[in-house]
Amino acid sequence: MRNFFIIILIQLTIISCNQKNKKTWQPRKDEQFYGAVDSCTKIVFLTKKENQHEYSHDDSAFVAKEKYAAENKVQIQNFKSLFKNAERTAYCPDSKSNYMIVFLNNQKQIKQYFADTIKLKDRVIVFQTGYQSSQIIGKTAWNNFLEEVKLK
Repeated sequence: MRNFFIIILIQLTIISCNQKNKKTWQPRKDEQFYGAVDSCTKIVFLTKKENQHEYSHDDSAFVAKEKYAAENKVQIQNFKSLFKNAERTAYCPDSKSNYMIVFLNNQKQIKQYFADTIKLKDRVIVFQTGYQSSQIIGKTAWNNFLEEVKLK
């Protein structure tokens, strides 16, 4: 009987060791985001107006005249490549919105997201309107991309 318990104890130890090697949970890829990127013909980046609340998502809180726009396939692909190695996160409740990213297909808005370049020192959080999912990318790559698509 004693040998039986020892065998069970050894088996439980082996099983618990195997379970430690499982991957940690990762939020799912935001299919809506990538669908919007793939189906858009233009991406507009609107900046927050001065003296607007940092959590405001109203269209009126952003400058109506676009300062940045990805207007061709190469620029849109460059935007998509920013997210190739992005860290995906789930619910992101306290992100600020200092950029509105508007995905357009022939001047018709198909989706909008927001970007927070303030909360994290060296990274940018791009998130859904309802904060349900977000992606975190490097701030240097973000700034370089904005410089590439800056309108004159």
